[in-house]
Amino acid sequence: MDNCTFDINPGQLDSNGDGYGNLCDPDLDNSGAVNFADYAQLTAAFLSTPQSPNWNPDADLTGDGLVNFADLALFQFFFLQPPGPSGLAP
Repeated sequence: MDNCTFDINPGQLDSNGDGYGNLCDPDLDNSGAVNFADYAQLTAAFLSTPQSPNWNPDADLTGDGLVNFADLALFQFFFLQPPGPSGLAP
């Protein structure tokens, strides 16, 4: 789990490998900002699991294997902001 600080947390889930753990990285298109394009990807994956055709592991912000309201709740805190912080990404 990424604790969203500047401390490196090597066990954090980082499904896209950008150095920001999923918990702190709702920037699903890696544009550097959390915006409506990311929201569209999150809603497209909403209520999906790894077995679903619309599964997006980056949208699973909590890392629990389900894109749901918990992920949406985290998303709102980052909306129109950059992802992070993280101990791994600049």
